[in-house]
Amino acid sequence: LGIFVGFSINVGGKDSQTFLIAGAILVVVSKFGMESVTGSLIGIGIGDIVSSVFAALLTLFVPATIIVALKTVFSIAKI
Repeated sequence: LGIFVGFSINVGGKDSQTFLIAGAILVVVSKFGMESVTGSLIGIGIGDIVSSVFAALLTLFVPATIIVALKTVFSIAKI
C-alpha cells in the first residue's frame, strides 16, 4: 500500500519537502512509540492495539517516503 501511495502521490517543489519532513518525523515517532508502548504496557491489552497502529503507520509511510525521496532526488538531478 505504501509503494502505491508513493507512486501515485504527486508532490513537487515545496510540497515534496514538506511531505518528506513530515514522513520522516512520523516514521521516527512511530518506531520509538512502538518500542516504548510495547515495553511499558506489557500487561495491558491496549499496548498491543497501539503497537499495531504504529506498525501500520510504518508500513504505510516508510515506502511512500522512500519513493517520494527518490523521485525528488531524480527531479533535482535533471535540473
